[in-house]
Amino acid sequence: MSDLTEPLIEQGLVARTAVQGCSEDEIAALMRAQGVTELPRAYREFLAWGGRNPYWLSTSGEWDYDWLLGAKDVAREIVVDDHQQDFTPFAEAFVLQTFPGVSVLLFQSL
Repeated sequence: MSDLTEPLIEQGLVARTAVQGCSEDEIAALMRAQGVTELPRAYREFLAWGGRNPYWLSTSGEWDYDWLLGAKDVAREIVVDDHQQDFTPFAEAFVLQTFPGVSVLLFQSL
């Protein structure tokens, strides 16, 4: 992750203090909140390095730690209420970003 962040920091595009990671306890809390038992290794690394408040990387959508704690419910609302679709196929997925009323990005184990 430092290969991604250091050039941005050195060029003054991102403040070093903006890159905040999640603790292992916080990552475990996210997994519990969303009802998953595993995450892709690369995503866990991202969360630990700078995923607590990732808007230093992209301001698009909602994907910070506090939002992710309830993101599964938001995703369910988007799929069921806004698009009248069945959420069952995504019940065991981890929602990593939402664009309220529009779309959901998620990881799902196969």
